[in-house]
Amino acid sequence: MGRISVIAITQFVFLALGLMALTVLVNAGAVGSSPGQSLALFLKQNGLWLLLVPIGWALYANIASRVNKGLLLVNIAVGIGCVLAVGIFLVFALAIF
Repeated sequence: MGRISVIAITQFVFLALGLMALTVLVNAGAVGSSPGQSLALFLKQNGLWLLLVPIGWALYANIASRVNKGLLLVNIAVGIGCVLAVGIFLVFALAIF
């Protein structure tokens, strides 16, 4: 399995686990209506649309692996993918805690 596949799967796993955790918290009533919890409610309501981020990145990375010139370098795609994976994790961690 290549780097691109591993990074894409990691992004999807972070999104899926984050959405499941937020769904449990919102349904249990642990997330109120305070301004600090608005991120959690936003992510729960629009979570499925956020799946377009890893899909778009995977398309970009696959095109970059074939072209490998200019802005479509594989190393740039891998770097962006890693930043996205960490960003997804941090956003859901902030919303949960």
